[in-house]
Amino acid sequence: MPIDVSVRPTTEGDRTQVLCSVREAFSGEVGDGREEVEIVEAVWSLDASMSACDLVAVTGGEIVGHVLASLGRLDRLAIPGIAPLAVRPDCQGKGIGTALMTDLVRRLDLRGFPLVVVLGDPGYYGRFGFQPSGPLGIHYLPVGADSPHFQVLHLGGHHQACTGTYVYSWEASNEL
Repeated sequence: MPIDVSVRPTTEGDRTQVLCSVREAFSGEVGDGREEVEIVEAVWSLDASMSACDLVAVTGGEIVGHVLASLGRLDRLAIPGIAPLAVRPDCQGKGIGTALMTDLVRRLDLRGFPLVVVLGDPGYYGRFGFQPSGPLGIHYLPVGADSPHFQVLHLGGHHQACTGTYVYSWEASNEL
């Protein structure tokens, strides 16, 4: 059942609550959320997040979800990559992830980006229009050229032919 949620840009004061939400969202049978928390911290430390694309979902005065996009590289082109999208387990299935993604995609489109990428469940992200990147000539080497989990969403009227290998912002900093 959907709940009343507001989406707004993340502030400095939100960061502790955001990290707790991210850790909770990704803790369970498969992991402890540490990798996703490290990604958020790395993007923040690089000042790589675009302020309009670091968003929290708030309900009842509490942060219950977070989504972050930062500029990675698709060969020489600066392209936003989403990582991670997190919703606290007690709030999942209530439309919070959808609210965050819808707002994020709208903001990226308004900024004129030709596309955005994400590594995630094709069943979930497909409903926002994401499609596997391999057939489009866009690859993310850590998961392989034909992984259906690395996906692309072409935005608005900004479509341009983009192909190549994608590197997330926090990975690019490791190459320097």
